[in-house]
Amino acid sequence: MAQHHHFLLIVFPAQGQLNPYLQFAKRLIAIGARVTLLTTVCTLRRMTYKPTIDGLTFAAFSDGYDDGFSDINDDAKVSLYCSQINRLASEALTNLITTTTTEPHPFTAVIYSFLFPCAAEVARELHLPSALMWTQPATVLNIYYYYLRGFKDYIEHNKDPNSPIKLPKLPLLTRKDLPSFLHPSNIYSFALPALEEHFRELEKEVTPTVLVNIFEALEPESLRAVDQLNTIPIGPLIPSAFLDGNDPNDVSFGGDIFRRSGGCIEWLDSKPERSVVYVSFGSLSELSERQMKEIARALSDSGRPFLWVIRDSNKRDFGVGEDFEGKGKIVNWCSQVEVLSHSSIGRCLDVVMGSGEKGEEIRRNAVKWKGLAKEAVKEGGSSDRNLRAFVNRFA
Repeated sequence: MAQHHHFLLIVFPAQGQLNPYLQFAKRLIAIGARVTLLTTVCTLRRMTYKPTIDGLTFAAFSDGYDDGFSDINDDAKVSLYCSQINRLASEALTNLITTTTTEPHPFTAVIYSFLFPCAAEVARELHLPSALMWTQPATVLNIYYYYLRGFKDYIEHNKDPNSPIKLPKLPLLTRKDLPSFLHPSNIYSFALPALEEHFRELEKEVTPTVLVNIFEALEPESLRAVDQLNTIPIGPLIPSAFLDGNDPNDVSFGGDIFRRSGGCIEWLDSKPERSVVYVSFGSLSELSERQMKEIARALSDSGRPFLWVIRDSNKRDFGVGEDFEGKGKIVNWCSQVEVLSHSSIGRCLDVVMGSGEKGEEIRRNAVKWKGLAKEAVKEGGSSDRNLRAFVNRFA
């Protein structure tokens, strides 16, 4: 029974990892399991809205940067940080698992995020099953797998952005479709060695399991593309109020590590349907001054109201006139899932927000996939069944 299970989730300290892991924890608890979520001291301190749910416990370890790691654009420092955090996470995991062995609810399994391959090794040494939870599409995971398992020369030989890339059991791709870590312009050298380590750890398992934040109908080919991996779709992992509706109060991930700006939803309420352009590059990306000015100029020229998320470290003079900010709203952070579900958000400029045939087709497609996503996560849906089957493996 699920109520006897206690899952240990270890999450890399990045907003894009934390959000789906918190939602995954809520899903596990909803079917009767207990969850302990382990992350860094700094991340836990910054989570001012962290959820208080029966069955969910938070634990933290120091990564050596309890006030936050800020050198995200320095490749050498990022690589050193990834090495250091894995060493410290390994120690924290070992201590946490061994101290709960004799308690009423010892851990059933370890679920770990990208950039924490150490978790698989610790779990194996302590005789616990483990699984990687991949928060990107299955296709991206498979592309990395093939690149690191014999297709590197083939992919790198195709330098034309439009040249076709055919990988086993995947839809036909082009060079420009590949993830940015495989582009010549990639500035982060840590990513591919980390992925290589993940795949090495998975290959040591009898049943190498990857939980993926998608649903079956979205990527049916990719989910079966790599025979060596047991890829299980359990998504989309977003708050219940926007999907199955089982918990109308679940309107936020609850893990914001940046302070939200006020007034976003009220401002959107004042705008017509599908009129607002939303711009956000996440919690890690730092855009150059030139890139920021180009975006500002495009937004100004579009004539449409905009909501632009710019962290303090990226704010600057855009050089597009004093009235620029009056055309939209610039905020430090917001609840993205609430913003994207708002009727005033129009998504893309010309095609989707326009009235042409192609725009109508894209909007119809979006509605279709939204419906399929809701079907997948509701009770008895494909993602719900997959999650319950995964948990019941440990009965």
